[in-house]
Amino acid sequence: MPRALNHVGVQGILWLFSALWVLGSIGLQATLAESEQEPAEGPTPEQRRQIAAAEQPAELLALARQFAMLRQYPAAAACADKALAADPALLLDEKAQSPQLWHQFWFTHRAAVREARLAANDVAGRVELAAWLYEARLGVAARKLLKAALAIDGAHPEARKLAEAWHLYGGGPFQFDLRFGLSHPLLLDTMQDEGTPVEPRGRRLLLLPFAYDPQDGKVQVTRTSVKAQSEDGKVCRVLGLVLMEVPQAGQAKPDAPPVAVRADQLGLQDGNEPIWEQLDAELAEDGLIDLSCHNVIRPAAKRTSLAPGDRSTPSPRQPQPRVRLGPPRGEPAEELAEPTSYRDRGSVDDRKQWRPGSGYAAVVIEVPTTVQTVHTVYRDEIRVELDVAWLETLHESVADLSPADRMKRIEGFIEKASSSNPLIASTAVGKLGLIRGGLAGDSSQAVPGFEPAPPRPDVDSKLISRIEQVLADSLGSSHEPVRHEAFVSVVLTEAPLGPSVMEGLHGPQGSKLALPLLDQLERLLVESRADATPMDQRHEVLGDDRQARLMKAVVAELPTSRAPVNVFEALACCLRSQDAKVAERAVEVVLGDGTAQSVTRLADLPGGTRVVLADRLGGVSDSSLKAALLRVLLIRPDPGTLPKTLAACSDLELTILDEDDPVFRVFMHRLVPEIQIQLLGLLGQADLSALSGTPAMDALLERLERSGQGDPALRAALLQLALSQFQAGYQAPVPRGAGGGGLQQEAGRTSGLEMLLARVATGGGGDFQTALKAANALVGSGRIHALAEQFGRMRVDADRERLLSGLVENKELWKREALPILLAGQLTSANVPAAQSALNALAALYRAADAEQRWRFNLAVKLGVDVNELVKLSLAPDGRLASAAMSLLRQLGQMTAAEADRLQAATEEGERRQRLDELNRERAEKPKGRFSCMVYLDLKPIGSQVDPGTDQRGGPRPDILNLPLVSSEVVIELDDKQGKRVVVDGQEIHETTEEGAVPGSPQGGGLQIDASLLLREALRLAEPAQQVFLRQVDRFVLNDRLLCSLEHRQLGTWVGEVALAGQTAGDLDSTLQITGARVMLEPRTP
Repeated sequence: MPRALNHVGVQGILWLFSALWVLGSIGLQATLAESEQEPAEGPTPEQRRQIAAAEQPAELLALARQFAMLRQYPAAAACADKALAADPALLLDEKAQSPQLWHQFWFTHRAAVREARLAANDVAGRVELAAWLYEARLGVAARKLLKAALAIDGAHPEARKLAEAWHLYGGGPFQFDLRFGLSHPLLLDTMQDEGTPVEPRGRRLLLLPFAYDPQDGKVQVTRTSVKAQSEDGKVCRVLGLVLMEVPQAGQAKPDAPPVAVRADQLGLQDGNEPIWEQLDAELAEDGLIDLSCHNVIRPAAKRTSLAPGDRSTPSPRQPQPRVRLGPPRGEPAEELAEPTSYRDRGSVDDRKQWRPGSGYAAVVIEVPTTVQTVHTVYRDEIRVELDVAWLETLHESVADLSPADRMKRIEGFIEKASSSNPLIASTAVGKLGLIRGGLAGDSSQAVPGFEPAPPRPDVDSKLISRIEQVLADSLGSSHEPVRHEAFVSVVLTEAPLGPSVMEGLHGPQGSKLALPLLDQLERLLVESRADATPMDQRHEVLGDDRQARLMKAVVAELPTSRAPVNVFEALACCLRSQDAKVAERAVEVVLGDGTAQSVTRLADLPGGTRVVLADRLGGVSDSSLKAALLRVLLIRPDPGTLPKTLAACSDLELTILDEDDPVFRVFMHRLVPEIQIQLLGLLGQADLSALSGTPAMDALLERLERSGQGDPALRAALLQLALSQFQAGYQAPVPRGAGGGGLQQEAGRTSGLEMLLARVATGGGGDFQTALKAANALVGSGRIHALAEQFGRMRVDADRERLLSGLVENKELWKREALPILLAGQLTSANVPAAQSALNALAALYRAADAEQRWRFNLAVKLGVDVNELVKLSLAPDGRLASAAMSLLRQLGQMTAAEADRLQAATEEGERRQRLDELNRERAEKPKGRFSCMVYLDLKPIGSQVDPGTDQRGGPRPDILNLPLVSSEVVIELDDKQGKRVVVDGQEIHETTEEGAVPGSPQGGGLQIDASLLLREALRLAEPAQQVFLRQVDRFVLNDRLLCSLEHRQLGTWVGEVALAGQTAGDLDSTLQITGARVMLEPRTP
């Protein structure tokens, strides 16, 4: 069997569907097995010793053969595996083995080894392996593996071709089938019988084709099984039986079975073959048909015409002696092994032959040349009346007839298509389908599913319409063969569906046509599914406009089908049917198929069909299919079915594709709040990465937030959406770059989700717990920029006071700098109550903070506000506000009593600022003492090309910015010459300006340090919860000296930047790279 098989295409599907109807389904003989292997746990100790002692492949195979013959299969398998490891070439060895038990084990074991190495979806590999087993005469194993391949991809062309060749499909035992006559003449003047012409005088030879299938047992057809007589009651002699075979191009292997195709694709047996008297068909062990052909009568000599005046008569045909099928009496019979298939059965003599059966043959009947009707019967069970004149026209083309003759011929077929005999009607329907295809014009000019090919110029379009109407009516025939041929002629063809078919399926009485058609569509779609196969160009939605691109994206994750376009066009007609039963059945077919082509046909459903689909949507278990169905329905949303549709999809976890995703664009329609709430719940559990930070997403959130002002339920749904999407890891809101304190985030860093949460938190007038939950989410993640802006716009002081108090009560926020930075930023507000509320909250935080951690509080406040702003507050007319601001200044600067009194003695703002500057200068010029160190790391996934700071999903970024880590304590010492020493754990990290000054670094008061030790210590001292994450950081760069210029900012705080851009990964196992860091030193509190 060749390993490279041709693509099946539409014709191949037509063949397969025909085989499914005529032959039915054979399947595997489940009770049989290639070998009688018995389960066992493993080789015994003695067997393992023997296997270990054998080293050479030949020794191992001999030992494996010995174990297999004793049915010790685990030991045989272990031995075979060792041999294969020693010589891998043995895995593909095709040499037959003996005896049969060892042959079976050796091939099936290696097949199992090879299959285990294949990918789960490797159909081609399994097909090749099945053919390999088949060549080894292990048909059951081969068919089992082929079925496994078809279970993965039922439309794989090579798998399907083998399935047809091996008769994987079958059906009833005997039935007449005239389709052979559509391509071959059924009335002959002569034919060959063992090379001898048979030319009956005054008679013709009628071929009556039939199909046979031995699935349910042996089928025997003899010359006497069929009887025939003419219309006048005279018996017509049955000469015998001839085989119908697949025409072979070239010399085929003697044991290669033919490919099962439609009857009209077959040819008659070779002329040197005899006209057989008996055919015995059996189902072989490998699932194919073994055909035993018998003949005991020699052909008569050729009859010749008599010369004029010659009155002699030809010699009568001499009977030939019957051939013994066994030895002569008294002679010993030769012992022969019982054959299992035609490949093992030799011809006992030349009068009996074994061969593969195609499933088709024909009866040869002598009929008078003047006969008009032949009545035939098979074993008094199957009767058929044959119109001889009509049979003569079956194979003839009507294309070259004159229009009048053509019309007359077609009228005859139309009349026969309504025959009460299914054989006659189905054959006529098949012929009409061929005529339609021949008259419709060049099918290559047709646009599948859209525009039919233009008809030939000499063909009346009304004639084609009439043929199409007959074919459409035949789809609803009460006879299965007629329905089948109509299906083949209408659907399994490259010609598009005709208007008559489409109108009939759409109509209110379409159930008569559509329901049987849907049954056939469903069967074909099951066989045509092609998982993970790129969609064929013919099946794609034509065009490249926005709607076409959208539909392609919607069904991108669905499997595709190799079924012809007409299958889905017919399905679309049924979906739009006015008959509720048809529409409901069509929805079932779509859901059962679940391919991209089926789902695209749901785009324009009428209301009634939408209701059916919405009812069935909840039962769809495949999440990819359910997501595609939802998107298709949302392209043109129907308010009446939307609630049920969204409820059925509430468990989906979608990935929103882009701004054109129907799940997102549906918000552009006018929707009632209840539906908006359902949609927000769906978005809340979706992946919105593709939309995060886009103008479209931000605009939608802002619009929904405005419309939800007066609707608590919608507002709560919006908050739930924001919270579910805002799964941001903590990033400290630390100012970047030069300058003093204060919140200094870059423009454009605030996402729409942050703005939504900020507006919900500060909107006022709603549920306080909802507002507090939104504020906690922002502060807990460090995203406080939007919240800080919205705080200043709060109109009700009591609401602000309550919200700040609620934040302070959250003890989890005490551990981070975000809340103090946020509160400190409010001290610059022109709103005195706002500043007072912030001061009160800061005082509460300071009191609640652990004494050992108050340095972090001081650092956070300095990062949130410029201390010069506190000077202004310390002179406020409100005594309580001024006192609180002055107290905060003393605390942040850790001032002595004298320093605090001197500052407070200045009663003018300018003078007080000047004295604070002097204090700052002294701290910068003579730094000394113990300092706590904070390191804020910037991390980036190794290999990431995303720019730092790009929002990806409501706050989380691919780069981790400002990750706060506490490092070791730093000691700054001054020597007698006012030189500075910076020491960490006894190790000096100070760099002199001569050796390590960075160009552009500040002079006078600046500190140059090697920051590598501080970064290493920060990673080492990280909290246990952070250690697992930080193990992914590449620390190779920290082995080098990292120069950092520390600058004094305000009241004893020192800040420096470390840039590490352009590095290459040093640790191949690491996934995160340090791209920068900020080092901050804060004086320890006394």
